[in-house]
Amino acid sequence: MKATDLKKRLSKERPLVSVQLQMPEDVLGDLQKIAAFQGMSSPEALMRQYIGQALRRDLELYDNSLVAVLIENLKRHGVDENLIQQAVNEAIHQPA
Repeated sequence: MKATDLKKRLSKERPLVSVQLQMPEDVLGDLQKIAAFQGMSSPEALMRQYIGQALRRDLELYDNSLVAVLIENLKRHGVDENLIQQAVNEAIHQPA
């Protein structure tokens, strides 16, 4: 995830929506225990942290898989591999 996207994600001014989630009581108990252990205000805060971490990881995998597909398509269409590598390097090293 680009730094600019991450900054937007961390903004406290983003609109929020409520989500209802059912889970086993023992899982909620574990979340309460770990949230308290980590000094968090609630199990909901811990769940938001867990979801955010996993979502950022999966978005990175998703973005990387799209790049891989694009590279393979460019190669199949006869685009020179050196040109593709140069473009990828420029994209990776671009300032955020």
